[in-house]
Amino acid sequence: MNEIQEKILTLISNHTGVYPITVKNIENQLGCSNAFVAKNIKILEKEKRVDKKEVVWFKGRIAFYKLSKNTWPEFIGKKCKNCHNKSTIDTCIFYEELADAGYIEEPRRVMKKLDHDTIACQWFIDRKTNWERKKFQDFLDETRKVTRTKTGYKTSYHCKFCGEELPIGNGFIAKLGSSVIRCINCESIIKLVFKEKENLFRVIYAEEKGDVYREHFYKASGIFSTIVPYVGTKHGIVIPDLKSCILNFNTKTLVVCNWVGKLTTLEYIVARKKSDYDYLLDVLPSKGYKKIHVIFGGEKIKSPPPIKQQVGILNILRETKIANKEFCLATLVSRRTILQRISHHLDKEKLKSTLTLIETKIQELNRKTSITPSEWNDLDRDAAKNMWWTLAAFFEKIGIYFPGRGSARLMQDNFKPYGLHFSYSAIDTLINGVYDKARDYVKEYCTKINFCWDGLPGICHGKTKGGVFGLHLDMSEPIKLVVLPFLIEALVNEEIIPNQVQYKYGRRRQKVFFVYPQSELNEQLEQIVKEALNSKMNGKTGRSKINDYYLEGKYWLNDLIIKSNNYEIKHHGVTFQPWAIIREGVWGLLDRKEKDQFVKELRNYHNEIGFKPLALKEG
Repeated sequence: MNEIQEKILTLISNHTGVYPITVKNIENQLGCSNAFVAKNIKILEKEKRVDKKEVVWFKGRIAFYKLSKNTWPEFIGKKCKNCHNKSTIDTCIFYEELADAGYIEEPRRVMKKLDHDTIACQWFIDRKTNWERKKFQDFLDETRKVTRTKTGYKTSYHCKFCGEELPIGNGFIAKLGSSVIRCINCESIIKLVFKEKENLFRVIYAEEKGDVYREHFYKASGIFSTIVPYVGTKHGIVIPDLKSCILNFNTKTLVVCNWVGKLTTLEYIVARKKSDYDYLLDVLPSKGYKKIHVIFGGEKIKSPPPIKQQVGILNILRETKIANKEFCLATLVSRRTILQRISHHLDKEKLKSTLTLIETKIQELNRKTSITPSEWNDLDRDAAKNMWWTLAAFFEKIGIYFPGRGSARLMQDNFKPYGLHFSYSAIDTLINGVYDKARDYVKEYCTKINFCWDGLPGICHGKTKGGVFGLHLDMSEPIKLVVLPFLIEALVNEEIIPNQVQYKYGRRRQKVFFVYPQSELNEQLEQIVKEALNSKMNGKTGRSKINDYYLEGKYWLNDLIIKSNNYEIKHHGVTFQPWAIIREGVWGLLDRKEKDQFVKELRNYHNEIGFKPLALKEG
């Protein structure tokens, strides 16, 4: 072993950085070339004096070295994607808070998107992503503890993760309701949710590891974390239907399905039905419960039930790919129209690039006779990605932080505060607001014409969360896009500003953005959608065009069922109607000739009906 190699071993041994030493560190301290250091350290590796580990760094990859007799720091084998501090939009919550407090410990982790394979740091906390569920009484039974005191017995409830007593009162009727509560030690989060299909309440809870986070923050900065995660301040319950409740003024209790609570401890009741709201608003004060705030939660729009023939014909449409191309083309054309409509606000070079890409996708689509759902997704995903890339530059120009629609737009988390249009950024909440309200208009109209919007599978959109509304998503893409220019104009004119959007710290201390239902901002968003619906769309008002579109869509499905029933499909002497062949497993048993003949006839029926997906055009 030569002198240089001895110096390298000494440097590795004496290295005190957070991360192990690199060739670059050694090169700088020895004043030698990179190649010379690498050559000598490779010899030490072969002699089993030094170990090497290559990991994903902030840009590219990097190799670390340690003495073979030593162990690697535990976090070296971890990745940011598995850390509790990684937000849904791929930023580091821990380093963001440190920076807000004036401690820029690691600039490469502040306001930067982290690659999923980026190496973790010394403040790594194992990520717990899923929440757990228990029936209401089962949860209370598992967390209840009865202890003997000098004055008798005490009933208390304790955190399933750290054992700390939960702030839900004493006694067998716990103060656990529809508001979010947290463990005062580890900040683990608990909430009661009503499951409509089961007609009962379940407790959902998730480990938060707030005690570990606060300890790390203090070690890193010498000060205490000032973030206060969201927690409900009042105790109350949601009543889905008063018919399933027992309101007993003699015992001063309220029973809602499998939940029981004391009227004397309730501070609010959310009634889902208007008739229940009116009744409670009248009866509670007359019985002496003036302090219980009665809130109208709004009756959910209920979809007409799906018809099995419609479900069957949509499944066969998805399989045969007859209408996929038309739907995809409608969305691409709509994206182009919207960008052209707001072109005066956009960066010219980026706009030109995006419009060229969309035109390329349209030409590519036109060269195909049909496309699979996967090809449909690929074509539109590229167009959508570039559309939002162009809009991102516009948002940045007017001073709005936009993390991108991909991860920020969708918040599927039951531990939310009271509000609407949740997302992980202010601008995404505003976009969600106009999109949600446009969709609600469509749902209300579809309900009026008895056209199912929750229960019909899509011919492109496959699995959907929270219901089966694939066809609704297939049809609604242009509807969402029509409201976007009106939101853009409101932002440019500063009629709406992102600072109006509220936020609270939710799970894993992420900022959760939302709109209060009774706020001026919510009224402004409703006004934007009304303005869009009253604007010109393809020669008519948006409202009229959308109404016509969904009515035609309903007739299209029904006519397709009727016409296709003229075509008989026989298998082993049994005759099947076309809508049933996927459900009965017959489609996979047909030979190529039989399939081709059926597809030809179904395409003819579709062309005869003449239904076309809505493509937005100017005017």
